[in-house]
Amino acid sequence: MIRIFTLLLCLFLSIISVDGQQVIKLENPSFEDIPHAGIGTSTIKGWSDCGRMYFGSETPPDIHLGMDPSNTVLDPYFGVRKRSSDGFTFLGFVARDNETYEAVSQRLPKQIQGGKCYSFSIDLSKSAEYISPYPLSPISKEYTKPIVLRIYGGSTPCGKRELLAESTPVKNEDWQTYEFKFTPNQSHRYLTLSAFYKVPVLVPYNGNLLLDNASDIVQVPCPDEEEPEEIIAEKPVVKKDPPVEKPVEKPVEEPVEQLVEYTPPPPVVEKKEPVVLINKELNKKTLKKGQKIKINNLYFDADSIVVNPKSIPALEELAGFLKFYPDIVIEIGGHTNGKPLHAFCDSLSEARAKSVAEFLYNEGIPQNQVEYKGYGKRDPIASNDYAEGRRRNQRVEIKVLSVGR
Repeated sequence: MIRIFTLLLCLFLSIISVDGQQVIKLENPSFEDIPHAGIGTSTIKGWSDCGRMYFGSETPPDIHLGMDPSNTVLDPYFGVRKRSSDGFTFLGFVARDNETYEAVSQRLPKQIQGGKCYSFSIDLSKSAEYISPYPLSPISKEYTKPIVLRIYGGSTPCGKRELLAESTPVKNEDWQTYEFKFTPNQSHRYLTLSAFYKVPVLVPYNGNLLLDNASDIVQVPCPDEEEPEEIIAEKPVVKKDPPVEKPVEKPVEEPVEQLVEYTPPPPVVEKKEPVVLINKELNKKTLKKGQKIKINNLYFDADSIVVNPKSIPALEELAGFLKFYPDIVIEIGGHTNGKPLHAFCDSLSEARAKSVAEFLYNEGIPQNQVEYKGYGKRDPIASNDYAEGRRRNQRVEIKVLSVGR
């Protein structure tokens, strides 16, 4: 009976609010467990392994013993010698050059609510040395490149229904606290912490990430929520009649005639329909909803998201057309060829589409008139087996969402 009461009390304490804000406590936030290399079906107290769920045969994350870097008595796993940030042990993630990576997940005692704002922090670090056997091979490889932490919300264990936050590539070899703030679009019952590559990147690589001392997930006021102003009662002011002053007689001044210079109104300038020379399909009379138009003379450097200056005439022409027709709504869609991996293609195509959209925003086009989206390599218009086909697939195009007729 006492044990049941204790469990109920712990559950209550894990979801109570501080100052009206929800606090969600994680189980085993410092990854305390018996130090072990992730093999087979080994687990971590309070957390589920996601690597096996995602990729089948991959090993789970490792639990490292916090130790003095100079300690040579104990043999650390994979050469990782580091003090814990909190407690006795910490978690080790790797991402691999075979496009697999490690992740853990846990069920929250209370849902993260969609539309609410939350803060979360965790201590992250990278080990200068991380040597591990390659999956299904006796050969060991170095996992030393910086990778990122991704935080997902989901409705199932290891679910990645919504990316809540992502760190920068973790290069620091000392423990540093990374602060995250996020506002979920949906409600989530599961939290997933995942290693991932720095994107955009052409090919996956071997890297490591160390985690310790995760905080509670705390609901915080959203930026648009203003604190109510305190109303202070003012003391009544007793008005006194001003003293009566004798009027002073002023000499009568003769009116002075003032000349006002006449300024004619500015001439009325009729707006002329913009001349379209580069993308001649931009014709209001022939545009149809759903129509796709490739943006000609748009250039990016290889694997870059920066618009080349040679592209400015084409983009200025598009901006002028949209200014003249504010009722036309378009989507900027980015596409890649089929050679790189999906993660790289998705990230690169969306970043390029965003770069074009931001150029138009800076030209005065409102954001509700221009949307953007990355399609990766999912919508080819030619064969990727040949250089010419790959060149055609690597494109940014306009999709007409509304013509406003």
